[in-house]
Amino acid sequence: MAAYLAECDADMVIATRPALIAYLAKYGTRRYLKVGQEHWIHNGHSQRLRADLRELCPDLDVLVTVSEGDAEVYRTKMPFADTAVVSIPNSVPQPKVGPSTLDTKTIVAAGRLITVKRYPLLIEAFAKVAAERPDWRLRLYGKGPEAPHLQQVIDDLGLNGRALMMGPRSPIETEWAKGSIAAVSSQLESFGMTIVEAMRCGVPVVSVDCPYGPGEIISHGTDGLLVSEATPSALADALLRLIEDEPLRHAMGAAALRNAQRFDPAEIALRYERLYAEHMPARRMRGSPVSGIWARERSRARGHWCRGKRPTSRWRRRRPSPRTASCARTAA
Repeated sequence: MAAYLAECDADMVIATRPALIAYLAKYGTRRYLKVGQEHWIHNGHSQRLRADLRELCPDLDVLVTVSEGDAEVYRTKMPFADTAVVSIPNSVPQPKVGPSTLDTKTIVAAGRLITVKRYPLLIEAFAKVAAERPDWRLRLYGKGPEAPHLQQVIDDLGLNGRALMMGPRSPIETEWAKGSIAAVSSQLESFGMTIVEAMRCGVPVVSVDCPYGPGEIISHGTDGLLVSEATPSALADALLRLIEDEPLRHAMGAAALRNAQRFDPAEIALRYERLYAEHMPARRMRGSPVSGIWARERSRARGHWCRGKRPTSRWRRRRPSPRTASCARTAA
């Protein structure tokens, strides 16, 4: 990795997970813009990983989070002098299926079957919905370690045949398009890909207003509903509101289809282009001829060491004097 980063001729290098951010911060050069992507959230990391990121991120030019809420947490808890912290959401392409007609009596949820998704909360909420509207169904798509427990919750609540464990599906868009309401019960979401996927299929989303993604994606009362209390009753009330008000459901579905276009890959690509245009000139201005030479030589040396070779005598002859090297490190 060090050898590759030393020779890489890209204009911008983006690392997409903590281990890759560590490589980029340690072995990246001044020739390109160094960008780290945070796909989870600051507060969701272990204390040790947060400490590692605090040490590594100052060597990046930009740290990108997928929500503005998480970006603000980073700015507050990890103030970096020379690393910009910006928010650019994930992209979701236009589905290859037509939008939902919103006339099926189906609530759809999808995601990994893990504890943080709080699917027992959704199933309990649906039990209250089913008591008033027994003609509606809940379809839960995904796989994960919580699957047996969730099936037991369904059995205990007597929802067999009405709350259905559907297993994983790929692509999932066809399943969103079969639903009339999408439901999210997560304890936290770094972004909320499933929310945007449902909206891109014209399906309004009812979501618990958890940190950080849902509140930045859903416009409450316009293209979906945010539930402030994570209780079965509150979630059930929101679902019943859209079930019982068909014109509202269709209006929100149309708004969801329009508003989700801002997450199209072309739109997100433009934001990365603007990020490059804004930060690359500043990146180059922070360098100097001396620091650039020293960085190139240092990177070349790292590349030799990674390939199991000693730096050549030619490199040793060209290495700056201790005074020059000190100035270079200060400039860097």
